[in-house]
Order: sequence, then structure tokens, then C-alpha cells
Amino acid sequence: RNINLKLDIDNNIRIFHNITHIEHILINIIINARDAFENINIDNKKIKIYTTQNKKYVILNIEDNAGGIPKKIIKRIFEPYFTTKEEGKGTGIGLYMSKKMLESINDSKIDVKVKDNHTIFMLKFKRI
Repeated sequence: RNINLKLDIDNNIRIFHNITHIEHILINIIINARDAFENINIDNKKIKIYTTQNKKYVILNIEDNAGGIPKKIIKRIFEPYFTTKEEGKGTGIGLYMSKKMLESINDSKIDVKVKDNHTIFMLKFKRI
């Protein structure tokens, strides 16, 4: 699909969480990013996965340049059964389940923001 995937992971950062949950969350967000590129025409499609941290969280960021999530729906994307995909292409439970899985351990959480036509999902793992 001609999407450039870039990883910029600090190998010194350790995350202690259910690996199956993390894999499911990453796959879901990456598939959603891939699908977002289907409706736009740009030459330089990118998904970037990178780590950051602050005093409270270790953060795994997933960023794409597929145009951003519209403001009118961004507050709804974690609702169960909410989808913008056409009939038969999505169930609307992926982001809902991702949020529930991440929040299930140690006050971790997921946030999303749009900046300069980029969507950035931030998986925030509480420092122990």
C-alpha cells in the first residue's frame, strides 16, 4: 500500500504490561491508520511509532499523516460500535476494546490528538 513505517523506539525504556494487549492495540491502531489512507491522495504516506516519556508516563506514540480525525467525531472514537467505515468494513469496537485493555492495568491510558493533519495515538503506561 506504499506506506512508510518508521520506528523510533528508545531501547532503554521498559514497559510492563500484558504483551497480548499491547500487540492487539498496536495492530488495531495501525490498521485504522492504513485504512485512513484509502480515502486520501498523498505521495508520502507515513506511520511512525516512537517513544517519549514524562514524570508520570512512558508513552508509545503511533502517528500517521492521513489527514487527521475530524473534530466533530474525535470525542466519539472510543465509544463502542462507533465507526466511520462503510458497512461491512468495521465493527466500531477496535478502539473501544483497545482503550479498555490499556486501562485495565496500573492506571495506563490512551489519548488521541490531531496536529497538522496528523493523528497521534498515545499509549500512556504509568511509571512504576
